[in-house]
Amino acid sequence: GDISRSVTLFAQNDAIDELDETVIIDIDCSSNCIESGVQQKTVTISDETNPPTVTLTVGSLNVTESVPGNNTTVTATLNTPSGLDVTVRLAKSGTATENTDYQMAGTMTIPAGGLETSITLSALGDVLDEFDQTVIMDIDVVTNGTELGGATGQQKIVTILDDDPEPTVTLSVASADVGESGATSTTTLKATLSAVSEKVVTVILVKSGTASGDTDYMLDSGITILPANFFSSIILSAVNDSIDEFDETVVIDVDQVENGTESGGPTGQQQTVTIRDDDPPAGVTLSVESANIHENVGTTSTTVTATLSIVSAKGVTVTLGTAGDAIKNTDYTLNETIIIPAGSTISSVTLFASDDVTDET
Repeated sequence: GDISRSVTLFAQNDAIDELDETVIIDIDCSSNCIESGVQQKTVTISDETNPPTVTLTVGSLNVTESVPGNNTTVTATLNTPSGLDVTVRLAKSGTATENTDYQMAGTMTIPAGGLETSITLSALGDVLDEFDQTVIMDIDVVTNGTELGGATGQQKIVTILDDDPEPTVTLSVASADVGESGATSTTTLKATLSAVSEKVVTVILVKSGTASGDTDYMLDSGITILPANFFSSIILSAVNDSIDEFDETVVIDVDQVENGTESGGPTGQQQTVTIRDDDPPAGVTLSVESANIHENVGTTSTTVTATLSIVSAKGVTVTLGTAGDAIKNTDYTLNETIIIPAGSTISSVTLFASDDVTDET
């Protein structure tokens, strides 16, 4: 006699984040009834489970460029399984350049029902001496999930360790001989690397030889080779003067190299440049203190002086010649050699009259 009766549909709670689901109910009149039209009803079960959170882990935080197995695993893990595919898009930054220094996919997908998935970061080998480089990974966007800890909460940093040797440095000079003045008074000193480097290579020089820096020549104390360059040069310039001097040498050695090594070890790159003197010898004039002396009374000697027209860096020897009717070592004595030391312009010897008992003119 009843015209209606009810049953209850109960949603079953679970901990899986999933899409809203539907229950479609139809009348199935198996006996004693006729369906009035279409009586299909749809009930939607709304999911209210929070999306899973995502964490990132890295197998090794350091990888070496060209060592076998030069990679590390990056894993995205959910705190609970999801009924949906969870996609994690990564943002990559750092000092390393993708596809030059490393390769790594940018998206990770955890299939519905799964808990984790992994991708591989592979370091790319090269022959460039460079600083260790970093790959910074952040979660950019999570589809059907959230990043644990919020923005940058899962940031990971992997360091790519460089394993290339430092380049070696060789020195060369364009000309090993320069003049004091004119077009030939300079030469180029070049530092060359065996391979380009990502680092600034500084070659510190030590200078020796018979020439004096800033007096006889000008030369910087170092050569700087910028990244990605094979070589760099500086100029050695002779300083002109008016002094007659011996040819002088500039001996150039590599003292130390920053971010490189000297080819051949200590003194392996020693270079010698000779500065050729182009000044004429100094002129010499003679003078005597007194042109008249006596044998045994009054003035019995006189000074003979040799004077240079300019200072000389060489010791100048003046050899005297004598003539006249006076006889050396009988009527007078005289050292016939005057030595003017380097750096001086004047020197003297003394002529002494010799006393005798002979009346003479």
